[in-house]
Amino acid sequence: MARDLNRPGEFTPGYLDYHERWYEARAVRSPMPPDVFVKYVRWRVSRLALALLPLAEAADVALFLFHVLWSRLSRAAFRTYRVVHWIGRRYLRLALARLAYQVRVHRIRLWLLRRAALHRAHRAARLARGPAHTALWVAERAVTEARARAERELRVQRVRAKLFRRGAVMQMHAWTGHRARPVPPPPTLRAALERHQAWVASGWEVGKQATLDHADLGRTDLKGALLADADFHGANLRRADLSGADLEGADLHEARLRQARLRNALLRWADLRLADLRRADLQGADLSDADLHRANLRGARLGQARLDNADLRGANLAWVRGLTQAQLDRVDADRATRLPWGLKVRPRPALAAIAASAAAPTPALAAAAAGDTAAR
Repeated sequence: MARDLNRPGEFTPGYLDYHERWYEARAVRSPMPPDVFVKYVRWRVSRLALALLPLAEAADVALFLFHVLWSRLSRAAFRTYRVVHWIGRRYLRLALARLAYQVRVHRIRLWLLRRAALHRAHRAARLARGPAHTALWVAERAVTEARARAERELRVQRVRAKLFRRGAVMQMHAWTGHRARPVPPPPTLRAALERHQAWVASGWEVGKQATLDHADLGRTDLKGALLADADFHGANLRRADLSGADLEGADLHEARLRQARLRNALLRWADLRLADLRRADLQGADLSDADLHRANLRGARLGQARLDNADLRGANLAWVRGLTQAQLDRVDADRATRLPWGLKVRPRPALAAIAASAAAPTPALAAAAAGDTAAR
């Protein structure tokens, strides 16, 4: 800067002396023109600036050093603050983790102490009960296993005997070449049935009711017989032929009708409670309003049978063939009724249908009315 301000002919004492001598040589009074004055002032100011320039540079250097020192101090302070903050957070996390670990350890210790106390209590109780309880348990287990083994062997023997008997019967039928046919009723039974038919036809005035309770009528041919209101309580009608028979209102309570033929039979209002109807043929039979409470119909044929308002509560209908959901919707059943697969109990029909079915005339009453008309 000093070199720039001290160039030759600019603001130097020689420059001013030169002009002064020039003016004196020409005898001209030379007042200092304004531009020279301004240059002079500028020269003085520049000289003063040159004098103060080291101080300004020193101040600039000092300020720069202060700025550098302050920035370093601030960075160091910020780094120290971050380090202290991180260390504090780390120590706080470690303290919380240590506290949680101690809490878990105390909980596990309490759980182990309680478990050990319970184990000691149970062990003391077992020891207090003594070996008698163990011996009793072993004896009960042995008795139970022996009973289960005996029942299993008994079932196996029964199945084997049943299969052997069935095979022997089939072999005997194959040798004889004929099937067992229903036996015609004996004379005493025929006379009782004739008196009963007269009793029903006369409106319960002439003849006598057939009382055949606990009678042995197995394989008897009673096809198309008039047996309304007859008493067959506990009778043996196994494999009997009752096709088309009129059993309206008959008492068949606890009767054994296994494999009986009851096709198109009239069984309205019949009492069939606890009756054995396993594998019976009931196709087309009329069982309206019949009482089949707890009857066993396992494997029976119920195709096209009428079951309106029949009481089938507690009955066994497993493996029944020909039974439809439409037939089942008209019966009175409950949860104890065993049904074939795919069928279920639904709400009963409307009361109008029940009243209409109940108001229909019965064949027995129609026959009685016809008998009265013929007698008159």
